[in-house]
Amino acid sequence: MPSNPLTIRLHSADNVVVARIDLTSGAVIPEEEVTCLGSIAFGHKIATSFSRAGDSGKKYGQIIGFASLDIQPGEHVHIHNLSVIEFTRDYAMGEEATSDAITTTDPQAAIESGIDKIRKMLPEACRVGLNAGWCR
Repeated sequence: MPSNPLTIRLHSADNVVVARIDLTSGAVIPEEEVTCLGSIAFGHKIATSFSRAGDSGKKYGQIIGFASLDIQPGEHVHIHNLSVIEFTRDYAMGEEATSDAITTTDPQAAIESGIDKIRKMLPEACRVGLNAGWCR
């Protein structure tokens, strides 16, 4: 994996990744072997595989919606092509939790620990904003 990937994959079962920066049409995402089919804004989802209309979209290893039309790899995934419909949910969330979970009972320490973890994942511009208190 590149030392500074363009996207974040939140779970191995996901069929979308999240853009870490604004991506232009034609941008290659080497870690996913996908080329952007249009401009994709920072924080938005990108399809990593083909989905037929009706297929589930997964982020965090969980279903976040269903394709309302066919979605190509590299396409922006948002409300124009992903919709929410009723389905049977699996409530076994958290069963894959790892030992790096926050273990403090002090709420402020837990918040600071979570912010520190997020800072390590964000591009420099975002870390500057967090340090300046933009997100507090």
